[in-house]
Amino acid sequence: MKQHKSERRREGEFIMSKFAVLLSMGFLVIALLVGCGEDNSILEGLADDGSYEAQIEEARIALDKREYSDALGTLLTLRDKHPGDRTVLQYLSNAYAGLAGLDTFNVLSTIDDLDKAGNSGSIDMIGLVLGDSTGLLTGGALSEKLGNLADALDALNEIQDKSTDQLAQGGILAVAHAALTVGDIILENQNLATIILTEEGIGDQFSGGADLGNDVSEETLNDLEQDVVMIGEAVSAIDSISSAGNDLSEDFDQFRTDIDQNNDSDITVSELENYINSL
Repeated sequence: MKQHKSERRREGEFIMSKFAVLLSMGFLVIALLVGCGEDNSILEGLADDGSYEAQIEEARIALDKREYSDALGTLLTLRDKHPGDRTVLQYLSNAYAGLAGLDTFNVLSTIDDLDKAGNSGSIDMIGLVLGDSTGLLTGGALSEKLGNLADALDALNEIQDKSTDQLAQGGILAVAHAALTVGDIILENQNLATIILTEEGIGDQFSGGADLGNDVSEETLNDLEQDVVMIGEAVSAIDSISSAGNDLSEDFDQFRTDIDQNNDSDITVSELENYINSL
């Protein structure tokens, strides 16, 4: 049976109206995506579901961009939700170390930086990397960096059976923490506002010989003892992961024996005075 012209016309109008509705919806979606902007798109919001994987990736990207405060917030939340997680703890350590001025997330580049700055000993390499071009640090900056390094070490030491990379990371943190601890002791002992954290800079403060008296607490000595142990554990690990490792690990081991002259991991005030007087 043939369709009347009026029926065919109504059918065509119906099809066109459906097409127009679909086309309008398509334009609306495009407009919404463009309007939300590149950093806050609808698709991005759908992808970010708050899962462990999404948050770990968010933290990893922030660490790689050296946006350490952003990474820290994400990682502290993850640690509360996933206590003992090895990746979370290592990334958390990376974030605290970054706030102190050490990019241990990219550990090989940090090894290279320390190796280039370490021509005169480990105290110099830390001062020149964490201080200005002469190794100068204010008391406030040193204290803040020391606190961040302590938090970085605490997070890393929650990991059982550390990998080679984690042992190397721990050694770098421990050398930096020990060097800044020595600087902090000197600041208090000499009542200084700033310090040049190099062998020459420290030596200039004690031309008559170091006398630390009662300025070094038992807690500080215990912290240095833990640093010395971690430095010793890191020596072979650094050798195994970096072509620059041999020179750096030798510097680290020399720094360890310079502070722990009896090689018994029991640091005394007398040993610290001997170390300072040798500079």
